[in-house]
Amino acid sequence: MGELGVVEADEGTDGNIIVRLYKRKYILNDDGEIERTKGDPIDVPENSWIDIRLNMPPKDGN
Repeated sequence: MGELGVVEADEGTDGNIIVRLYKRKYILNDDGEIERTKGDPIDVPENSWIDIRLNMPPKDGN
């Protein structure tokens, strides 16, 4: 089905990962080009998912 929306991810001060999903929104910029931007926040629909790739810190002693 392809991209569902625009995803943002941040790490909180406590180390938790915060993932936000927004509707895709397209705007026409001043140069006449179409840009994808984020619209309203949405929930991940049923039977859908977001893949997350993490860079894990090395284990102690390795």
